[in-house]
Amino acid sequence: MLDKDLEDEIKSLIGREIRSLRINKGWSIEYLAGESKLNTDSVGDAERGATMISLQSLVKISAALGIKTTHFSKLIDDNILPELKEDKE
Repeated sequence: MLDKDLEDEIKSLIGREIRSLRINKGWSIEYLAGESKLNTDSVGDAERGATMISLQSLVKISAALGIKTTHFSKLIDDNILPELKEDKE
């Protein structure tokens, strides 16, 4: 997996998960942005995988959603790490 491909996959995976968690709570992007003290563009960009979310923003979103930030690292471990291992073989 190329570095750019890896970055895109991580952005997409985290973004889809943020969106899923937000929707499961019945929240709008605006509500999540307010709860996490971020602007709506930042949350929307993160959900679409348009930008690599900063660790600070991920911590704020995690807190707003009531989850641990490790939720996202586990998601990466479970979904992306196996692909990286396969690429080495």
